[in-house]
Amino acid sequence: MSNAALALPENDPELSADFPREMLKQLKAVDTCGTYEGWSEAQILDPLIMTKERKRAIPIVGDPDETTMARVKAYYKAIASLIEKRSGLMAVPVINLTHEGFGRAFRHCRETDRRRQDPARRAPLRFRHARQNERRSREDDRQGLGADRTLPGSRQPVKRSAMTPEELQQLEKEVAKAKRIASEWASKMHDLVEDRLPASYREIPELAEATFNACKLWAEANEKLKAAKKALAA
Repeated sequence: MSNAALALPENDPELSADFPREMLKQLKAVDTCGTYEGWSEAQILDPLIMTKERKRAIPIVGDPDETTMARVKAYYKAIASLIEKRSGLMAVPVINLTHEGFGRAFRHCRETDRRRQDPARRAPLRFRHARQNERRSREDDRQGLGADRTLPGSRQPVKRSAMTPEELQQLEKEVAKAKRIASEWASKMHDLVEDRLPASYREIPELAEATFNACKLWAEANEKLKAAKKALAA
């Protein structure tokens, strides 16, 4: 690319700002073919600057190429990364683009601070809450609050009644929520494989662990739902 054709000056002071630095990081992460090797920072960011002439050159009818789609995704990932750095919340961009270039994007943020957790407790906060609820349920069963038990002075066990329709509906919502969370983590794994490997290989263990935990929690909740439906039908 010729420097004369750049819309972004090489010595632009804005290049040292946080967002351009993060955009450079995201764009280089998806450059698995070494296209940007030898390019200056202004040359890498210049295609994102839409001047009036460049806007007029965009065809009215035509699908955006893969490079343009990758730049759009890098833009939202850069925003999410800066939100995470400044707020301490884990920000996940969710992007849905059609082959025609239409779509939507939003960022999902949740509270987490893995740096203060030991390796045995690195699962996301909502997963730990689910595990705590599961432990409480087992404790209730041991105390006779949820499982079959024998009343004092009686040899006949008191059978636990089946779930009410309202409880079953709530369980179905929990299963649907667990499935959505598992799908979000699976989507992040897919984005890592498709867009950022091998450069971002250090993210694999953390993403793999979180995805595994999310899928496991969904499977456990789904089995509980199946058992509840079976007991209700009996």
